[in-house]
Formats: sequence, C-alpha cells, structure tokens
Amino acid sequence: MPLPLAVAAALLAAPAAAAEPAAPPAAEPAAAPDGADAPAPGEPAPLDPGALGAAEPLPTADTDALRAFAPRPGNLPQNPYGKVDFTAYTLEWGEVKLGVGQIALGVLPRTQLSTAPGALALGVPNGALKVDLLRLGPVDLAARAGLLRLPAGDFVGGRTSVGGVLSSRLTQRWSLHTGVDWQRWGAQGTPSLGELPWAVGMFVPDAAAWQEELESVTQGDDLQLHFESVRVEVATDFRFNRRDSFILQARADVWAEVQSSFDAEAAAGELGVERQVQRALQTPDAPIANTYVATASWQFSWKKADLRVGAGLSSVPGAWLVQSTELSWRFGGKTRASERRMRTAWRQNRADLERAERGERPAPEAPAAAR
Repeated sequence: MPLPLAVAAALLAAPAAAAEPAAPPAAEPAAAPDGADAPAPGEPAPLDPGALGAAEPLPTADTDALRAFAPRPGNLPQNPYGKVDFTAYTLEWGEVKLGVGQIALGVLPRTQLSTAPGALALGVPNGALKVDLLRLGPVDLAARAGLLRLPAGDFVGGRTSVGGVLSSRLTQRWSLHTGVDWQRWGAQGTPSLGELPWAVGMFVPDAAAWQEELESVTQGDDLQLHFESVRVEVATDFRFNRRDSFILQARADVWAEVQSSFDAEAAAGELGVERQVQRALQTPDAPIANTYVATASWQFSWKKADLRVGAGLSSVPGAWLVQSTELSWRFGGKTRASERRMRTAWRQNRADLERAERGERPAPEAPAAAR
C-alpha cells in the first residue's frame, strides 16, 4: 500500500478505537470467613460469626408496656364513616343502631332503613330509607326519603320528604356534610278524633268539643292544609380518635309555602292552637328566621354505646335539644367484628405475657386428633 494511503487508514481507525471504553476491572469476590466456602458469583457473602456475637438483643415486652397498646376506642384510629344521621354514610350490612330517637338497620351494603320509635309508640307509622349511591375517593353522595302517616277515619295527615346529602373528607380527620330535602306536611279530610291512635288521643282531653269545633270550621267540607318547604343542612365533624369527635350542625328552611282551604288562623283561634299555626303561616315570609337550628356537640363513641351532648340555638325554644343530644347502642357489622377480634388477640397476648412473667410455660397445643 502506498504511504499516504496507509497514513489515512490509520487516522480513520484511531477515533473508533478511542470511542470504545475500556472494560472495568472485575470485582474481587468478598473473602469468606475462615473455614467457609467462597460464595458463588452473584450471592452475598456470609455473615461473620464474630459480628453476630456483637449484636444487641431486642427488648422484651411486659404487661405494663402492653397496656399502652390496649385496643380501647380512645387508642384506635378515627373512623370517618362512623356517624350516619347527618352524613351520606350508612350502617354497615347487618349493623343495628338502637336509639331513643331512631332505630336503624343496615339491610344491604351502603343501604339502611330506619324508624322513629317514639312515633310508633304513638300509633303513627313512619320510616326512612338512605342509600349511599356513590363513593368516589373522599366524596360520598347519598339519596334519602322519609314517610309518616296519621290516619283517623277519612282523615289522612302526614309528612313526605325526599332529598340527598353530600359528604366530603377535607382532611384525614375533618369532614364536611351538606344536605338538601324537600318536605311536605299535609292534612286532608275532617279528622274523626274518636278514631285517633290511643296515645295521640291522650293529648286531646275533650275530643267531643274539638270535633264540634272542627265541623263548624270546615262546615262539612273536607279540610285541606298543606305545608311545603326546602330544608338545607350543613354539618362538620372533627375526629380526634375512634371515641372523641366535635360536631357543628345548622339547618333551616330556605323556602316554604302554605296552602289551606279555610281560614287557618281563625280556626286555630277557635281550637286554641294559635301560636303553632301562626308560626307555620308566617314561615313563607321569613323561612330561615322561623326554622333555624344551630348546635355544637361532643360525641363519645365507645365499644357499643354512642353519646352526643351539646348546646345550641333555635327559632322554636328547645328544638336544638333534638339535634344536639343522642344516646344509642350499635352492634353488628364488619368494623365491630374486626375490633372484637383485635381485643381478643390483645387479651391472649396479655395472658401469655403474664404467664411468662410468673415463670410459667404456655400450655401446649392439643394434638390435631384431639381437637
């Protein structure tokens, strides 16, 4: 090959050779302890027995330390879905809530039925249904409806409501709940006071005189009285743990309408219930001022009992007590079953530690054939 061509070929080959990095030196395998086989390629070296002897032992538990981890409600993490009266949440499937103001049952997943035992005791059928329709992350949307009826002969009175509630977990411990309900109170026909449920009749001392007054007011025509309203509820709860939580609630009617087939105010004067009827008749002009309720409460939730106590303000004196006060017992459901297993395991661990502290060995497990 001529000399210029040889020089050119050498110059072209030099950059390609420089671009190829040199192979790194092979790592030397870790030295195995004396008397041990060398580790296979890709396997970690065995531990030195001398280093194992220098390791510190783990601390042992005792019953005093175990008491700090007792699965009491005050020690357990808070449950954001525990309250079901002013939220979009429902009782768990198979869970039962027995309260003074309400009895509820989780009949299906995220579906509950409830009734007011006080009204039932008065002979007034009633019921309510709530379904948690949507759970999307921290947001739940539920639909609810209620029905109450008071029959007395040809007369039918009662209440119907339909609405929904939206619950949002703003933080891990803090939630906000907003509900809207349309409700209608109605009365149709002339009531036969002698056919009222016995408990309701106790509040009508002179049924015969009242019957005459009603017939004179209606003049033989059927009584027609309807009260419709839209109610807005806002609530928030802050949960410290499974037992303690702080609750703020407020509700009021933002729209109302009264329809009557007679002079309701004059009739109320004759029947001696002017104050109650006048408030209803004035509500359409000032619905919030005549229907507001605002309360602040603290709720204790123990293993089975819930207690809510608080104070508040309301347009009707004393109405805030119904919203701020509750006493109920709950049992059943997946959450309480999990808590029960947790308490059983903790008691077993405590018993084992107590036997160990006394120097006793745990009882041997029975053979499989004997169990």
